[in-house]
Amino acid sequence: MTQPRAGVLGAVFAGGALGTLARWAVQSPFEAFPLAAAVATLCINTLGVAVLAASGPITARSGPTVKAFIGPGLMGGFTTFSAVMLLLAHPGAVLAALGLPDTAILGAAAAALWLVVSLALGWAAAGLGSRAGHRLAGARGARP
Repeated sequence: MTQPRAGVLGAVFAGGALGTLARWAVQSPFEAFPLAAAVATLCINTLGVAVLAASGPITARSGPTVKAFIGPGLMGGFTTFSAVMLLLAHPGAVLAALGLPDTAILGAAAAALWLVVSLALGWAAAGLGSRAGHRLAGARGARP
């Protein structure tokens, strides 16, 4: 395995810092409201998937530094798998925000629904993002 160059590592670091800051800026106003925070996480992750899918065709001819900045850096910092898993493991706060009791059955149903919605939106965002990326790349003459 080859070692990544310092420029690529720096790009991942810089992109990650910016992506994390952007996620914090979008999500922090909603932290006091569990349902809104959960929806904000869903929106952030869906947008992140679309941007990541669009960036592939757009950056097809770019070097590894640009790809590292956008992919594992910017979008890796912006999106959050851990917050989704935390919501799935502990849906009680969202149930309480909806005025529902935190029972095992409702918790499991809420977690299953959240997982299905997250996957469906992610899949749709990936398709739409990829299509948009190919159109933008074609318009710029960057298509491989």
